[in-house]
Amino acid sequence: MKDVRTGDEFKKDLQELYILTRHWSADLGFLEEELHFFKNILHKYNSSLVNRQLPQDIVFEQKVFELEDDLASIRARIPAFLSLLAPFVENLEKPIDVAFPEKYNILRTELHSLFTAVRMTKKEIFAHIEAFIFREKQKTDE
Repeated sequence: MKDVRTGDEFKKDLQELYILTRHWSADLGFLEEELHFFKNILHKYNSSLVNRQLPQDIVFEQKVFELEDDLASIRARIPAFLSLLAPFVENLEKPIDVAFPEKYNILRTELHSLFTAVRMTKKEIFAHIEAFIFREKQKTDE
């Protein structure tokens, strides 16, 4: 059995997709703030080490820079995707580009992967700093 959408239903679906895609920009703003927080916490943590930056700290800084690059790449492609989508929302008679679903899926997957990577990096950074604080506390307790 086929799922046949009427013109109004299809237009509504496209409008929802358009709105969802616009929300991705706000999501990226949140991730950008998270990455800025990571950079600040790493900077403060490294400042407390007084010239003893650990190799893992360099790895974390590199991860944050890579995540920022990924974020910038996704952010740059959202307006292009919206401009690809807008004509279909306005005119259902216009044939949809066959690349449209693939572009949407790639963008959605990359955004989801970015959120996952930021979450994992956050856990790793916090665990690393907590371990450092614990070691330093043990030194002062001795």
